[in-house]
Formats: sequence, structure tokens, C-alpha cells
Amino acid sequence: MSIEEVIEQWLSVDMKLNRDTIELAIFFVRFGSLLSDIRNSFCKGYGVNVSEFDVLATLFLSGIPFELTAKELKERTLLPSSGASSNRIERLNNKGLVVRRYDSIDKRSVIISLTSDGVELMSNASPEFFDEIGKLFKGLNEAQISQLKLIFSQLLP
Repeated sequence: MSIEEVIEQWLSVDMKLNRDTIELAIFFVRFGSLLSDIRNSFCKGYGVNVSEFDVLATLFLSGIPFELTAKELKERTLLPSSGASSNRIERLNNKGLVVRRYDSIDKRSVIISLTSDGVELMSNASPEFFDEIGKLFKGLNEAQISQLKLIFSQLLP
């Protein structure tokens, strides 16, 4: 269904709706869905799901030695619960991408680290991922990209 058809459907239900708002909402929903599809497909190609990739990326972005406590990892990835965090870490551990160990100073604290395979995956995947996303904007010139970044910086908190 075209964007125009969806707009017309909404306006036929309630003529007081703002046409621009409807159109922008549709653009954002469709673009978000497109990004989600790209992320899912990309991650699948590396044998992980999106939430696992987010954990790997968070560890990778922490810098050498690519490790965080389980608590820091949960906070930085916005995982919904300790259980969800633990499950993702366990799956990544089983894939040989992370290891978990107890802190030598605070035995109650668990440290999660990327393995050499995890570092290699992220070193290869990161540029490829951003190249994939970049393809979405290949039809825009520098001025349009700058304008788009400005608009998003004003819209997002």
C-alpha cells in the first residue's frame, strides 16, 4: 500500500488529523522497519541476533581489554533484566565470543570479556555494518545528509 493510500485512509476516518504528521509517522515507521530488517539480516550473517550483537558491540566499544562487569554491561545495553543479560552472555559464551570470570578483587562481581574471536568478529563486522547502513543514504548529497543530521539532532533527545 502506498504512503498516499495510508494517509487517505487515516484522513477518511478523522479529517481533523494533520496530514504532515501522518506522513512523517509513516516515513519513520517504514524507515525504522527497514533499519530493523537490515540489522537482523546483517547479524544473522555473523551467526548472532541483534541483541547479542549489541552486547558484543558494547564490549568492543569499551576498548582494550574489551571487558565490563555484568552490571556495567546490563546498564550500557539497556537489557530488561539480569536474566535476559545472563541468557545473552551464555549464548555468546557458547559461541566462543565472550568469556565470563569472577573479579579477582570482588568475588561477587562477574566480568565479561570478548574472546579473540569476538574481537575479530567485531573488527570485521563494524565497518561492514556501517557500509550497509550507508547504502540507504547513497542517493543523498552532502547538503541533504547534513540537513538530515540537523533535523534528527533536533528531534531526538
